[in-house]
Amino acid sequence: ELANVILSTMNAAENDIHFESNIEVKYLSINHSVPLGIIFNELITNSIKYGFSNGYENHMQITVTPTDDMIHVTYEDNGPGIENFDEASSKSLGFSLINSLLTQIDAEYSYETDEQFKLSFSFKDESSQLFSAA
Repeated sequence: ELANVILSTMNAAENDIHFESNIEVKYLSINHSVPLGIIFNELITNSIKYGFSNGYENHMQITVTPTDDMIHVTYEDNGPGIENFDEASSKSLGFSLINSLLTQIDAEYSYETDEQFKLSFSFKDESSQLFSAA
């Protein structure tokens, strides 16, 4: 729902954007769901503002899957990527916020920015502890 709201309000250029989500997680703690919402907001907004152009088939995908006691998340778009990611991310308030939130949820993460943008990260699933104690 968040992605659709952002797409409908920010896509003023009316770029052709195809959004896909594959979310297999039924529950997240508030400690994870709020940071994830903010991270996705930043990523989707950046894709629309900087990654997509009209006349091009633009794709954006979010995947969230659980395995054992971990949650694995991937966000990717097929934009042009970021030529000098280290420099760009050091000057960007959005990337600083994303990195801070990833640290807050104790996530291991990696970026791929060559002719695309892809952020993959994993963090411990707190909900498995909540439901096993009941």
